[in-house]
Amino acid sequence: MAVSPNSRTKSQFQNDHPCTPPEAAEVNFEPWQHHPDEWRPPTNDEWARLANPHLIMLRIAWTVLHKTKPELVAIAQEMNDSATDQTEITTGEALEFDLDRSQIFFRDILTFIETAEARILCARLSGKVLQ
Repeated sequence: MAVSPNSRTKSQFQNDHPCTPPEAAEVNFEPWQHHPDEWRPPTNDEWARLANPHLIMLRIAWTVLHKTKPELVAIAQEMNDSATDQTEITTGEALEFDLDRSQIFFRDILTFIETAEARILCARLSGKVLQ
């Protein structure tokens, strides 16, 4: 269950953040500068193309988390049997590669979101401390 940011208590804030509200209020930062080769969020068209593989991998990860170990062992065996010879990559190996690639993709996005959240928090707390 998601927690509304407005329902956080002071102790939850301190558990979620490495500094106190007064310390956060004192943090200064400079805006990032744009560079020609910088990462930019995908356009709407690019997001549509990123659905395959990243949103598909998210859906597969969600499905895997709802399987028992015996179910996953059976699925893994089927994927291992998918290669027709020793040089061919198995379905399981391909799935691991795609999950790893999506993990990196989402981790990079999470870094941007967490940084933005920290900056908003520091700005909000300047001159005001959570009670």
